[in-house]
Amino acid sequence: MKEPVARQFGEVFTGLPLFDDFYLRMQAMNLDILDGFIESQEKVLLREYIDIERTPVSQALFVSALSQLWIFGMYELLRTWRQRVEEILKFAAIFKSTPAARRRALVQEKRKKVRELGKHALGSPWPAFSKAVKSIRYVEKLQFAYDQSELAFRRIEALRVSLAKHEIPKNKGAAALAPGYGRIDMTSGSIHWQIVLEENEVDIVSRKTIAEECRAFPFMSSKLFLPRSVRSQLAGFPRHSYGTKRVRQP
Repeated sequence: MKEPVARQFGEVFTGLPLFDDFYLRMQAMNLDILDGFIESQEKVLLREYIDIERTPVSQALFVSALSQLWIFGMYELLRTWRQRVEEILKFAAIFKSTPAARRRALVQEKRKKVRELGKHALGSPWPAFSKAVKSIRYVEKLQFAYDQSELAFRRIEALRVSLAKHEIPKNKGAAALAPGYGRIDMTSGSIHWQIVLEENEVDIVSRKTIAEECRAFPFMSSKLFLPRSVRSQLAGFPRHSYGTKRVRQP
């Protein structure tokens, strides 16, 4: 039976830790509004393509331009959120490994630094740091949410490098394959692009695919992810698609 998928990004992201931040929620809402508009234009594009039996150039260029900007926006939202999660998890790990006699001073020092960096903001990020050192469940929630977003983010990240920097991901200076050139997905009207990855692997990904992967975050099971203790043992294995590790049985 097919799992349900959240219909709005607001619903998806507000369920993730740290999205109690008003400005992150506002950015998610903007992407949701734009997503709905692009979907309507994708339907128009597909209908015109079928009717005239050739590419409606003006509509295709319009949808392609909007789709690229949406990808950039989603990348920045996820990058910003994941960076905040990483910072909190890193501090929680340092706190855990610090002798009990030093922990109070460590927390005071970190709180001062966080508040100084956020002195121009309307809200302080410190409560999340404080909660992370007090609750292992909160740390686990952060870790799981980070894992939920991993594959979709890596896919967006690679696409963004091709579209914006015209380079092959993780290969600085290596020219991308037809950067920015997209085709019409005949199942949805969404624009899709070809991305060259490491070892000449090619991924074909559409804007709609990215949107659906992001909407699926809340329905991912923890069973899909290796325990972090196991992941550290795979560090020496060669990279594969989007930084994953391929393990072969001898």
